[in-house]
Amino acid sequence: MSTLRKITVVILISVLLGLYTQVSFGQERVTVTFWNVWGGARIPLMKEIIDDFEAKHPNIKIDSIVIPQDGMNQKYLTAIAGGDPPDVIMLNRNQIALFGENKALIPLDKYARRDGLKLENIFYEAELKISKWKGQTLVLPNATGSGWSILFWNKKMFKDSGLDPNRAPRTWQEYTEYARKLTVKKGNVLDRLGGTPTTTRFAQWLLTNNGKLLTADGKKALFGTKEGLDTLKWLLSFADNVAGGYDNIISILEAGGRQFGYGITSFYNELLAMHVDGVWMFYQFTQEAPQIEYGAGLVPYNGNNPKARSVNIVDGSWSYGIPRGAKHPDEAWEWIKYSCAGEGSLKFFKGQYRPSPVKAYAEDPWFAQNNPYWDIVVQTLNNGVMSPITPVNPQIETILSEMVEKVLWHKQSPDSALKDAVKASQKLLDEYYSK
Repeated sequence: MSTLRKITVVILISVLLGLYTQVSFGQERVTVTFWNVWGGARIPLMKEIIDDFEAKHPNIKIDSIVIPQDGMNQKYLTAIAGGDPPDVIMLNRNQIALFGENKALIPLDKYARRDGLKLENIFYEAELKISKWKGQTLVLPNATGSGWSILFWNKKMFKDSGLDPNRAPRTWQEYTEYARKLTVKKGNVLDRLGGTPTTTRFAQWLLTNNGKLLTADGKKALFGTKEGLDTLKWLLSFADNVAGGYDNIISILEAGGRQFGYGITSFYNELLAMHVDGVWMFYQFTQEAPQIEYGAGLVPYNGNNPKARSVNIVDGSWSYGIPRGAKHPDEAWEWIKYSCAGEGSLKFFKGQYRPSPVKAYAEDPWFAQNNPYWDIVVQTLNNGVMSPITPVNPQIETILSEMVEKVLWHKQSPDSALKDAVKASQKLLDEYYSK
């Protein structure tokens, strides 16, 4: 990083901290109840951050309550409807439409204006966009939504296969060719699979082919295009011509010991040479597979499409918001501001070697000093593209997954499956918006 860039980052961080305006409260200590899913190994890290916040805000106590992810949204909505919600909730932003339509969250723009926070200057663009519903900022980003698709590879396997261990395949076509060289077969049985794009969501690959899932207003399905069809055909061609059939992909994934379709354990067990996963992997490698010498690069794009480029879909990830009916909204805002836009965000993600959605923090020199691939991480954040969120997105995601499965199992042609998926998705959208 150049000296000028370092100075700029320091200035940005100083500005952020300078804007951290504290509001005077009464003498009585207020307890802010915070429901979240930061359990397990993150509990000690959360305690450190809470202790730091409380030292800075002696009149505010944070009561952190870890809840299970299963059923969390219904738990939130039930508490809000019953008039007894927590003061702060941790919410996946892929649910922003559901909570926005139910008017379940207090907009945060008035707090940001009061404290002089220009959110568009603090957060990466796509991260902030997906935190809004109908023009109002309902949550602040806590974890990054971009950076969920980074290509990891096993360097030893690259060397053994005659590939440059320090160069990532940049296009779909290079990825396919690399995977062929990395795949090891004994007769018709796979000992190792070079890679598999089928474990990555169709929507992510669609965007790397210059396609779009929905219109900007979320009312029309847009993936029934040449870009969508070419994406589906590529996934099928890879499964058939590289892996020798979808059943071979499944056998490698299941042999890895993790639920089918995910693939990370197969990568750990050296059954898979390339794997697309997220920014959390840098820390997980140190904990779960320190023996692997890995490389990291941008997710490949369709080299046959001159308009395509490497992008990361942004349609979810964690955020903090204030539920309607919260008893201590002002104090809740102080905690959200510290955790998401303030130094709590930097400390929390330093502890996990993960990027903050705050631009100045993600580009803090400390990360580059501790991760040789941090330039890749920053590029994924800058390459983030928001995909519109609607209340029926989870059902559309299911439709897309089923579409890919039917094609890979040769139960339906790519053209027919794509048309059916578009039709089913549009029906869901029309039904919702007609209400």
